[in-house]
Amino acid sequence: MAPARKSRSVNKRFTSPNEESLIKGVESGNKRQRKKKLTDKLGPQWSKEELHCFYEAYRRYGKDWKKVASAVRNRTSDMVDALYTMNRAYLSLPEGTASVVGLIAMMTDHYSIMVSQDLHSLSFFLPLNLATCLSV
Repeated sequence: MAPARKSRSVNKRFTSPNEESLIKGVESGNKRQRKKKLTDKLGPQWSKEELHCFYEAYRRYGKDWKKVASAVRNRTSDMVDALYTMNRAYLSLPEGTASVVGLIAMMTDHYSIMVSQDLHSLSFFLPLNLATCLSV
């Protein structure tokens, strides 16, 4: 007599390396989309004065975004929340370690990276001689 067949649920299908890389690619794509959406939630570029007001209000009111937003003119609670989320690790440091100067430096760096990425993507559509002038 032949041995009994195993049920199909016992025979699990394992993904191939190609399928795993495809799954990882989709997951990393979602992370990129989330970052882009977070950047969009920030609104227009934050000025140094706005960042200073945000920092002081955050230290005073904590995560009460309505109160923090009321201290920063022309910014909504969603924009304030996005700024916090983007800089959560830094802002969670003790007050003596984190400073408004550090926050301004981080956001200045963020905006300069965004501009360089925009220029890089724009250079794809420019003629070769103009594209080489823009690649800094």
